[in-house]
Amino acid sequence: MFPAFPKLESLCRYLDGLTERVDLQVLGYHLRELEVEPDDIAEACLFDDHHYNRNKVAAGPWYDLFIICWKPGQASLIHDHTGSSCGFKVLTGTATETVFEKTGAMRNGVPVARALEAHDFKTGAVCLAQDDAIHRVINLSDDKPLITLHVYSPPLDMHYYEEEIGEPAATTAGR
Repeated sequence: MFPAFPKLESLCRYLDGLTERVDLQVLGYHLRELEVEPDDIAEACLFDDHHYNRNKVAAGPWYDLFIICWKPGQASLIHDHTGSSCGFKVLTGTATETVFEKTGAMRNGVPVARALEAHDFKTGAVCLAQDDAIHRVINLSDDKPLITLHVYSPPLDMHYYEEEIGEPAATTAGR
């Protein structure tokens, strides 16, 4: 798929060569080195009025590569990355990641997680998570879209969580 997106070619070539799950720190390196702008992937920047939109642009046995488009206020569900390394790079906007921990409680058969802290990731920043790291990503902007590039290796099989009722996590400075 990457001939339509030449700026993703080097990342796709690396990912296509994987024979096992990508090392999280190596993935972080590749994402930080990647120079891609929303104009470079405009055909994959598709938004939805009701929820964030995952646009798959490449895949292989050991990865999925998505451009995810978020309108203001749109958020992922609280989830983990069981068995996968996940990294995303913010291409435009600010992604707010809230980190959670399991509480051991269940609600309607779904595990409950407690918010610990939140971090802002501005354009160019990279966020990494894997396995039992639990988080939610949201576009808190009032008027600006958020576009992120996500790599999941191997392809993501996540678990979802309910949020514990309580005080919201405080946002810290971006990375």
